[in-house]
Amino acid sequence: MQLLSQPTGPTQPVTIEHADKIVGNEESGITELVGNVRVVQGVTRINADRATMYRDANRVVLTGNVRVAQPGTTLHASRADYDGSTRLATASNGLTVNDGDATIRASSGTYDMYSRRATFAGGVTMTDPKGRIRASSAEYYSEERRAEFHGGVNVQTDSGSIVAREISYWRDTEETYATGDVVVIPKGRDAQLTGQSLRHIPKAGYTIVTGSPRLIDIDTAADGTRDTTIITASKLETYRSDAHSEYVATDIVRLRRGNLEAIAARANYIPDDEVLGLGSGIAHTIASTIPSTDSASTAPRVRDTSAVTGRPLDSLESIDTSATSSRRDPQRFTTGIWPVVWYDDSQLSGDTITVRLKNKKLRSIDVLGDALAATEKQTRDRYDQLTGTHLLFNIEGDTIRQVRSEGLASSVLFIEDGGKPSGVERHSADLFVIDFVNGEPESVASYGPRTRIEGEHYPESLVVDREQTFRLDNFRWIARDAAVSRLKATLPKDPVIPPVRNAPE
Repeated sequence: MQLLSQPTGPTQPVTIEHADKIVGNEESGITELVGNVRVVQGVTRINADRATMYRDANRVVLTGNVRVAQPGTTLHASRADYDGSTRLATASNGLTVNDGDATIRASSGTYDMYSRRATFAGGVTMTDPKGRIRASSAEYYSEERRAEFHGGVNVQTDSGSIVAREISYWRDTEETYATGDVVVIPKGRDAQLTGQSLRHIPKAGYTIVTGSPRLIDIDTAADGTRDTTIITASKLETYRSDAHSEYVATDIVRLRRGNLEAIAARANYIPDDEVLGLGSGIAHTIASTIPSTDSASTAPRVRDTSAVTGRPLDSLESIDTSATSSRRDPQRFTTGIWPVVWYDDSQLSGDTITVRLKNKKLRSIDVLGDALAATEKQTRDRYDQLTGTHLLFNIEGDTIRQVRSEGLASSVLFIEDGGKPSGVERHSADLFVIDFVNGEPESVASYGPRTRIEGEHYPESLVVDREQTFRLDNFRWIARDAAVSRLKATLPKDPVIPPVRNAPE
């Protein structure tokens, strides 16, 4: 609602409309008003129990049940000083301003009748039907229905809470802009979103946080166990509707949940659907579009990622000796453009990676496009590798139960005999299914016309000191410890919010 503007012409005199008792004289220019005082200046009406008028200064000092009103806005105080020349009302012993359906209370403040701007200090609280805001100080612009809050600001609404050092709030749109150690706590979830800058647009169901943003989301399973998902990025966005909420992290995304850690350019997290999608950011990854883990269908075919030639090899001349033979740009890969997930002893990478939960427990990891799983062996430079257009890890009880590699599947396995290195085996197929018992491979099944049951075996004499030559075409290894250290180093510190000073309840 637009409020009426005040005239900006010559200063209007402050006139007495009523008082039970009037005491004064022309020489002093001071008039004492006692009982049911009513003073008027233009459309500004002033009421009080007592008033002292200084005619030459065009000033009134009011005490007892002070009420200064203009259309749409009213100031209440126990004592106030009103300057008729500047149209400025000042209250130093507490005041309340009513503006439409909003109420603002503070320890002290001023209200400018010309600009319809109020300033508050010593602790301030604003309430309206949308919620409550508390801060150390504030300004309120009545015509714009906009408020600026400073110092340990705390916002409480039906959707949750926001705290920050500074907050701008637009009452008509409910939009909030916050800066400085921002903390958002959504209602109904054990979660926290932090950063240095926030824009919140409730009517659009949209929130964006920048400046070292971090999401902490805590899940509690039926058995009482708790898992925490931590996501950091350059930008974190939230989309909310009546159906669900989705978090979107972009640029230098890092994630941790239990024993799972990841880096990517983009992540989509849908808590209610228990889905987390990781992508390169080149084509936006929408987690809900990834095929279900129950599907056995093969992903769209891409060119062969296998290094297997399809013929027996009896010498090293037939092997690709490039230690860095990756179709991906190595620099973009190592800096996190392509998603990488570490789980248990495995490193997974691909065009998109989808992590699914069931009843708050990790259920599967689904890798699509140029998919690779690698595990570092005890012996230096030895990595077991599995590739395909689609890799699916089924997990139960925080343990891998089955791995499927679909579409142009290939593997390189460094075998051991009695705990000692014993060469390399390479296999290819259209589909590999590997079953695990107690975290160890129990059986391997191969399917499709590309299947080579016998595989290719290289004795240890052809492997030792040549381990880097046994790499699948899309192999790339990023040391987990180094990546995790970088992850921890980039986690922003917990915000330090200054306390709200003396804000009224």
